[in-house]
Amino acid sequence: MAFYLLYKAARRDFTYHLPLEGVLGLTVSGLMRATVKFVVDFAAIIQFRHPYDVGGLYFSLNMFLPLLGLTFLLGMDLVAENLSESTSKLLTSLVMILGGSLLILVGVFLSLMNKEYHHTFFSFETGGQLLRRLFLDGDDLSKAQVFKKHKSLWAP
Repeated sequence: MAFYLLYKAARRDFTYHLPLEGVLGLTVSGLMRATVKFVVDFAAIIQFRHPYDVGGLYFSLNMFLPLLGLTFLLGMDLVAENLSESTSKLLTSLVMILGGSLLILVGVFLSLMNKEYHHTFFSFETGGQLLRRLFLDGDDLSKAQVFKKHKSLWAP
């Protein structure tokens, strides 16, 4: 969670899009960022890949982080020889099955979805960058919606 919040702050994307200022704005932003991250970690709701929330590339990489952590911990136990041979084989098989299944399911998911949305899973775009793009390239309604978001996301 701390890494995610630091990641958002480093990209100047910590402020949530609600137009709240001061301590209230900072508190609500922290709560919303933590809540969204918690939900994404446990439910992987695909809509949270939006730049206002987790963001595309972070969302995609976040799907693989638990598997990488499990693999790392299993490797440490294997090196330390803390596991019996049968337990070691069972856990290694489980990690291989989970990893292979995840890769297959993500591949099937990407192949079945509309091709025009593929870029949203690998996007570096922040909420502020999205708002500026909507203002520059959008219609009048999109441009008006920009000013309903937090000022720090669209002001220079």
